[in-house]
Amino acid sequence: MIRRFGFRHMLPALVLLIHLTVLWWDSHGAKHRPVETSPPPMWDVPKPIPVALKVAAAVNLPALLMSVPFLMAFAPSSDSAAIFASIPFVPLVWYGIGLWLDRLTGLAAPPRRRHPTLRRIVVITAAILLCLSIVSMTPINHHRGTDLYWTGGTMVLWSVLLLVISATGVVERRNT
Repeated sequence: MIRRFGFRHMLPALVLLIHLTVLWWDSHGAKHRPVETSPPPMWDVPKPIPVALKVAAAVNLPALLMSVPFLMAFAPSSDSAAIFASIPFVPLVWYGIGLWLDRLTGLAAPPRRRHPTLRRIVVITAAILLCLSIVSMTPINHHRGTDLYWTGGTMVLWSVLLLVISATGVVERRNT
């Protein structure tokens, strides 16, 4: 079945469906959560992010980052508003990942020749992001809660994926 459709067609639809299901589950669960009273103003402790929103943000972090300009134009009203704004970008991100998988498995034609300097810049940027992500997960940076472990781990995951995707093209070009 994968050979018939390819990853580039299956992954965007599947991940978008999962993304929408997680968001629906969170919004449905928010109706049944008890309403918390706000602490006094002198306590500036951030409220914990629900697990469903953490999962949606972790799985679709590049889509969330692409939606930032839209969030800056329209003031977000909640944490879930940022996740909802990323919905149009989820299929775009996963189409690219599916296309990369299709090229690895031979289901799609290899890309045309690209400028090697641009590819090197992407590899170096991904390596720098990976180093910064690992540094952000050190214990010295976790004085406000465990949410930074989620963000650091997510950044490590996506920067490794970006590094692998961009580096496979460099290795393919050297072998030919």
